[in-house]
Amino acid sequence: MVTRLLSFSVGRIIRVGRKSGAIVIPSTWMKQLGLKPGDQVKLFFNGNRVSMAPVKEDDLMRGQVAIEGADRVTFAKLKAAFMEGVSNVKLKADYESAVKLVNDLRREIPSLLFIGKPGSEYHTLVFPEVHVNYNELVVKLCELFSKITRRDGDLNVLLL
Repeated sequence: MVTRLLSFSVGRIIRVGRKSGAIVIPSTWMKQLGLKPGDQVKLFFNGNRVSMAPVKEDDLMRGQVAIEGADRVTFAKLKAAFMEGVSNVKLKADYESAVKLVNDLRREIPSLLFIGKPGSEYHTLVFPEVHVNYNELVVKLCELFSKITRRDGDLNVLLL
């Protein structure tokens, strides 16, 4: 059993912007937690205490889906995630395979955003939110049908 001693430090709150602040922690704590400036941390607040925990690279954000691999099955899973309305996917694959997969996927979803870095095995894919205005869709379909009937004179052409 490993005994850990509780460390104590008095920190200062620094104003960052109009509505937020930052707390300074000792660099030795950052090293022990494996953190460096710019890393993300989870903050917990229970009404009278604030706790912090490092965000591990394989942690999922709320609403995020994890998919592993970079093959055709993964390609199909990513397309399905987009079709189901998932907006954020954590992909576990080597960087080169992920880039190849994303380039293939961009042919079908051009506005896909890929966040990855060489050497990392975890990457993030952000799908655009697609909103369909059904009223506009019906108007466009009616215009299309009227053009077809004007051109061919009969709506039965659509039934072929």
